[in-house]
Amino acid sequence: MKTSTKLLIFTGIVTIVMVVQYFWPEFGQGNIIRMEPTGLSVSYNIGDSPSFHSNGSNNFFFLTREGISYRAANMGISWSETHSLNSPVKVARGNFVAIGEALGGRRVYVYDSYGYYFSVTMDETIQTFTVNESGVLAVIVQTAYGGHGVHIFTSQNTRLSIYHMRIVGHMLQPTSVDVSGCGRYVAVAVLDMGLRYSSTLKVAYLNEASATQWGVQFGIFANESFDMQMIKRVRFMEDNRLVVLLDSQIVCLQVISRVYAVSALQYQWSRALDNYLTHFMWYDNRHFAYITGERRIGMQGDNPVGTMYVVSALSGDPVGHYSLGRRVTHLSMGHGAVIIGADRNFHAIAFNGTHLWEHNSLHETRSVIFLNDTDTVLIAGAHRAEVHERRRVRVSDFEDVFD
Repeated sequence: MKTSTKLLIFTGIVTIVMVVQYFWPEFGQGNIIRMEPTGLSVSYNIGDSPSFHSNGSNNFFFLTREGISYRAANMGISWSETHSLNSPVKVARGNFVAIGEALGGRRVYVYDSYGYYFSVTMDETIQTFTVNESGVLAVIVQTAYGGHGVHIFTSQNTRLSIYHMRIVGHMLQPTSVDVSGCGRYVAVAVLDMGLRYSSTLKVAYLNEASATQWGVQFGIFANESFDMQMIKRVRFMEDNRLVVLLDSQIVCLQVISRVYAVSALQYQWSRALDNYLTHFMWYDNRHFAYITGERRIGMQGDNPVGTMYVVSALSGDPVGHYSLGRRVTHLSMGHGAVIIGADRNFHAIAFNGTHLWEHNSLHETRSVIFLNDTDTVLIAGAHRAEVHERRRVRVSDFEDVFD
């Protein structure tokens, strides 16, 4: 073979190798996929108490003490509203966001992706509030006579609540409330702080006619007691399944609607908790996720600190889990995946436990949420929130050490 021919073959081989290394990094070095800033960001002051919510799209709600806006990933503003809140707290579900004061407030604003939806002003101090996927607002207030009241509002009826439950007694403390997606039922968790504390789950009709028909006070048709346990959260899921988070277990009860009799609660499943939980989050009316902390006293479970579980609300069984092996400081969900973080180190995990990516932030990070897919996120730092995307980049060996 001629020398010139050998040279041409050698040159061709080198060219092919270079192309392969560039487009397929697993065949070469210096080319990786990682989170990269897109240059799109929104700034705020450190005292603005910023928070964010996205419902699986490129758009997101941006909330501060001064107002709320709905923005695209390119930072274009669809709409904005001003308000003045000393310490804003946000609850969100689907396309709805409700905001109010963390302590001592008397007004709650509800927004959807189109802007202002409605607001309510209470005569008494608001203790907590929730909003469901239909935009129905539930508010628990502290009354002047030492008890509590539960009020339900819709956009069509904001001057007078469509439902009101009185909880009388200095030792009775409502801890959570939720309205079913169908708009027919309300669930209220009440803690009895007596010598032998216990919790009661009260489930009632929202419709006054239904309550009157069956002659039940405040429309309450079910009372489920949990001795020596505190109900921390309640949530209606798909098919009127009511998931109840307690100190030591998670229980699912389903509302069974009857045509010629009062509706009833039917037990579905329970899941014991051997560890304290550091984080808990609902998702898509079918799943929820939690992260384990220290083991509970007397429990023999083998779950290490920092283990994330995604659980099906239908069966109560885990669909996946992942152990970070250390204390977790962040949890968010979207697109059938979870983001868990430990300080500045973040991991995206699919519901089935598959690890998708890891990102190390160089700066203090308030939160990380998915935007339109699992490869696009909004990373909120101390003064600025930036859109990042997973991209293929060429880096030096020195840079790669710090990724």
